[in-house]
Amino acid sequence: MLIRLLLAFLIIGCSAVSKTRKDNQIQQGSVRFFGGVAKNDKWNDVLEFQRVSWYQNLNLFYDVLAVELNASSPFYKWLSNKESKEISQCAKFVVTLLYSTLPVKITHADFYAQVEAQGWKKIYIEEFSKSISSHPTYSDWRLQNYKTIGFCHNSMNVEHFELSFPSFNSVQVKF
Repeated sequence: MLIRLLLAFLIIGCSAVSKTRKDNQIQQGSVRFFGGVAKNDKWNDVLEFQRVSWYQNLNLFYDVLAVELNASSPFYKWLSNKESKEISQCAKFVVTLLYSTLPVKITHADFYAQVEAQGWKKIYIEEFSKSISSHPTYSDWRLQNYKTIGFCHNSMNVEHFELSFPSFNSVQVKF
């Protein structure tokens, strides 16, 4: 009798458990890279990325880390001569680290299309990418699957990307 009663509770308990619907969420925060090295130069400055993450339930869908980079920052030394020459033509330059869990839901192409529509031009920064991916913070945050892309704008007055992905609220990614 006791076994039947326990079995009944188990069946009833399992049938009552259902996955509750959670709204899509956007989280904001920051990631800091402390110090750096380029050739014989070493510095203790901080490169602070602003982070915006898109979640469904507890699953990360898309992640953007963004920071403005200018010639006065020692992290600018991570750029190659060719990259810094191209970037010197920009009124504002932003480095992004981008991650997409499910490229069929939110893709890098979706991100690019939205920021390019706001006047940003994509710039590949391979040398910077190599340097940042060798930084200890990169490993600590497990950023190995992130793409490093720079974006150039002709206006100093822009201070964020405005992003809107399907089934999520619009959000500003500040830098």
